[in-house]
Amino acid sequence: RDWFNNSMAFPKGAVSETTDLTHGVNNGQAVKHGAVWARQSGNAEEGTAQSWLAWEVLMRYHGQPSGIFAADEHLAGRMPSRGAELCAVVESMWSLALVAQMAPTDGQAVKPLDALEKLAFNALPGSLSDDLWSHPYLQFANAFRAAGGQDPHVWTHDGPDAAMYGLVPNYECCTANMHQGYPK
Repeated sequence: RDWFNNSMAFPKGAVSETTDLTHGVNNGQAVKHGAVWARQSGNAEEGTAQSWLAWEVLMRYHGQPSGIFAADEHLAGRMPSRGAELCAVVESMWSLALVAQMAPTDGQAVKPLDALEKLAFNALPGSLSDDLWSHPYLQFANAFRAAGGQDPHVWTHDGPDAAMYGLVPNYECCTANMHQGYPK
């Protein structure tokens, strides 16, 4: 809660010093913190507002045209050459779905559902092959090809094959998580 509310602590550009707080997937998962706590507290109004604030802050400082925030492992600012990890996409989709479900009114569910739709129709398809057998670890707003061996590269936390399609082009997590995007 304090992470997204603290304008002094939350990074407004690409991070150079990384922690668990700056990890992209952790931030995608953290978006649902207000909605999850609202189930315990019973205050859906406040929980929805906290979760939506988290999403707005991520998008304000790290948002990309596809609807996801840049986090090529860690928060990466708004530069279109910095990527977004597939796991961050699907975890953000799940978080936004929970926020919409917890919203006390249909009107309050609209914003998270619009953000979820943008991810489902832009960021997720850009992260998967047509047959769902391969994916790039990172997707980029201005990528014109998905190729391996990109060294040097602008992203700072992933290897030279992170932009190519493959079963495991960088870390194994996306291979395990990629299927959860559409069914949820």
